[in-house]
Amino acid sequence: MTERNFTRESALVDTNLLVYYFEGIDLQKHRVVRRLLESDESRGNFVIAQQNLREFASVFFEKKKM
Repeated sequence: MTERNFTRESALVDTNLLVYYFEGIDLQKHRVVRRLLESDESRGNFVIAQQNLREFASVFFEKKKM
């Protein structure tokens, strides 16, 4: 695995942001998160930890079963 040097501008993406981004049920939250994550100023400044991906998959796919 390649080591990456993170700058002070890097931010960890919370699991809830991933859920709001992909779920789209709460349109206001979806739009805000989408603007944040896709803005030109923020590109490349976010980090998604492996734990966040596990949590996201668990929450997202469990909701799809309902």
